[in-house]
Amino acid sequence: MNQNPCTYLYSGLLFVAALAVISFIYAGIIGAKEIGTTCLAMVGTFVGALLAFRLNESRENAKLEKERKAALNNALFIIFRQHNAIGCLARELGTYQSEFERAFVCPAIRPPLYLDLVHDFEALGFLLEAADPNLLMRISIEQEGFHQTIESLNERNKFYVDEVQPLIAKHQLNGRTVTVDEFQSKLGELVYNGAITRANVLYENLAGSGSKLPAIHSELSGIAKKLYPKGRFTKIDPEAQPVNNPDRK
Repeated sequence: MNQNPCTYLYSGLLFVAALAVISFIYAGIIGAKEIGTTCLAMVGTFVGALLAFRLNESRENAKLEKERKAALNNALFIIFRQHNAIGCLARELGTYQSEFERAFVCPAIRPPLYLDLVHDFEALGFLLEAADPNLLMRISIEQEGFHQTIESLNERNKFYVDEVQPLIAKHQLNGRTVTVDEFQSKLGELVYNGAITRANVLYENLAGSGSKLPAIHSELSGIAKKLYPKGRFTKIDPEAQPVNNPDRK
């Protein structure tokens, strides 16, 4: 192995210094008192420097631990809010059971944008080494799944408002009993099937996020508790009811 040239230099200087001290002792230039004083000063300086280093290291570790705990709690809170948002939508949309009801009876529901519900993956980067390296990828996937669910709701709403409702009003289909075949005939195959497809995609995404978000929250919470046993981290209560219902259009 190649040695750093500085290593040879420092070793040589230390050797020369040691030889000089020994020579001074034999020559009587340096006495025991001077040697003792010098040694005590050197030991005191070394101990002081070591204690200062340890104190600084302890402070840095405490700061790092605080930042990582905060990053974990922030991520857990974001997942909790995502789960709560999905729960609100599931409760609101759950009253519509049949495919037809979901596509044509369910009103357009306007949720918040949820632009702030995104993870700071840079702050969570330490998980790549401290835990399962694939955990961050799973968190990212569930975040994308959440926003995909919101986007599928917006897409269904837009199609319902722009394409379906005008035809329902045009053919006066509200307020009277019509068969599915008549309804489909009035709307046309393209609009009818488009509404059905968008509603199905929405409910599939809703069910997927509703089941996966609690799982990833539980996994991250377990990792956080493993890394910091004395830390306090949020948990999702499976019995808790979601709050803040989205607005209706």
